[in-house]
Amino acid sequence: MKSKKGLTLIEVMVAISIAAILTIGIERLLEAALSSWGIALEEVSLSRLSEDTMQRIMEGDYQFSGLRDAVELIDVQENSVTFVPMWTEVFETLPKDGKFHLKKRIRPGAPPPISEIKFKGSSDFLVYPVTVKGGSGGSDQYVEFGFPLKAGAVVRFNYHPDTKFHPELAMRYEWDSKSGKISRFYNKTVTDFSLRDESVKITSVEFLYLDGSNQVVDIGGKKLSKANALIRISSVRINLELRGKQLTKRAISLVNLRALGKGGQGVILAKDLEIPLPDSKQIRLLQLINFTGVQEDQMIELKVTQFRSSQVWHLKLYLGAEGAIPVLRRLEVFYPRGELVFEGEDPVSLESGFDLLSLGTGGYYDYDDDEGVSDKVKFEGTQVNLSVVRSDPEGVTLIVRP
Repeated sequence: MKSKKGLTLIEVMVAISIAAILTIGIERLLEAALSSWGIALEEVSLSRLSEDTMQRIMEGDYQFSGLRDAVELIDVQENSVTFVPMWTEVFETLPKDGKFHLKKRIRPGAPPPISEIKFKGSSDFLVYPVTVKGGSGGSDQYVEFGFPLKAGAVVRFNYHPDTKFHPELAMRYEWDSKSGKISRFYNKTVTDFSLRDESVKITSVEFLYLDGSNQVVDIGGKKLSKANALIRISSVRINLELRGKQLTKRAISLVNLRALGKGGQGVILAKDLEIPLPDSKQIRLLQLINFTGVQEDQMIELKVTQFRSSQVWHLKLYLGAEGAIPVLRRLEVFYPRGELVFEGEDPVSLESGFDLLSLGTGGYYDYDDDEGVSDKVKFEGTQVNLSVVRSDPEGVTLIVRP
């Protein structure tokens, strides 16, 4: 009879121990792999959500414009920014008299609407110049193309609305640390930026404001008034922090406000504004445009000064109106310390603006450094400011470009 062989108790125990060790090892490998996979997924989710949030603030969405297309800043805080986006108005039915009465009032001093026509049978809008009439002193405001339009055409206007009359058209992005939400307030509607991921929270949002030299603009009122701080801002840096179950994501985006300041539509004049200027050698454009609501015996008074310099370039523009056309009745230039050095009394139309770099004949007393001319007015170096002493019209825009 053959003997039967089997596993001893010790062999069974050793086998079980080896299997247990292998099982634990495999479990830990799986845990590590799953943890790494989870962290990778969360990192991707945080990156995507931060990009989406930044994109909505900067560029807007399918319905509204974002901060990048602001045409005017209204208020700036560390946790919020309030600005004016362009307003769009579409006419699918043409007025019989050719006068397009806009639903919103155009900001005095702002440029005419960007006016587009899609003719019958066409799929594209084409841009055409228009004339804005009325609106001065609260009168009826309308837009004309200057040529008749045939039925079937569609007209679209994009323009800078006057938030003094339409405060609901000032858009505000605001971060609420208590609720952890970013909200958009616009046209009597509040929209919360949902992250579409309940495991991710926004833990911090900060708005930082920079000038054309990428220097932080003081918005606390310690050095500058609110209005003078606003006109210096050319870009906004957004600092965003999101937190998931395991990771924290910090993102920074810089938004260039392309429709503001030196590179865009300019600064609408108001009393006591102080506007930084390039010096006489660097400046390429210094012009007053979009004269709105000009009446007889009105005046614009400007002064250019420089830190630690006693010289002052002082301008007085005496205005009037001939029908609906604004005119310059008289110009006086004082330099360097209150001396009248130039005056002109020939009426000049201001419909196309007024060039402050070309005053009178010769160019001796304008601001820029003209080639081949022995300029009398010279501001060299930094810290040159233009101050608005007086500005009577409803609106006038100053364009400055280096």
